[in-house]
Amino acid sequence: MTQPIFRTVLGASLALACATTGTATGELHDTSAAQKPTSVTFIWKADAETPERGSIQGNLPDGKHYAGRYYEVAENVPEQVYANAWGGSEPYWPDWPVTSPKRADKMNWDTFAATYTGRVIATLSPNADGPTIRCRFNLNAPSAGLARGGTGECKLSDGQTIENVVVSR
Repeated sequence: MTQPIFRTVLGASLALACATTGTATGELHDTSAAQKPTSVTFIWKADAETPERGSIQGNLPDGKHYAGRYYEVAENVPEQVYANAWGGSEPYWPDWPVTSPKRADKMNWDTFAATYTGRVIATLSPNADGPTIRCRFNLNAPSAGLARGGTGECKLSDGQTIENVVVSR
């Protein structure tokens, strides 16, 4: 008689361990041309065991595929967890101004973490030659991660931007 109960509990546990997925949709603005913004959609998938991190991927209108990782920033998580978050860029992305109650002359992890705790950062690389994409999202409910949605922006290393990004499940 214990087998059906075990199967039910195991099935429920596996269902809870499944990764959450959703989209991030925004408008690509080409700063070098007077074109209308173009819609861009990325798909994100939370890691099953650490849902505050996961993968994100999508295509730009030029057909290039981009993929990378996202990380929800938390002050109580060691800086080393975010080592791959910069995708070859200078750590903490100093070209994106950061304001913080812990204002410092030089950007450091403490300042970055204090400012970005409860937010998500992502770096996406192209599968061929092309710019890198960096994103930052403000979460609707930080304790729920991307699953409860949010808003944000992305910046390409060639100067283009993806604005009005809406994250949803």
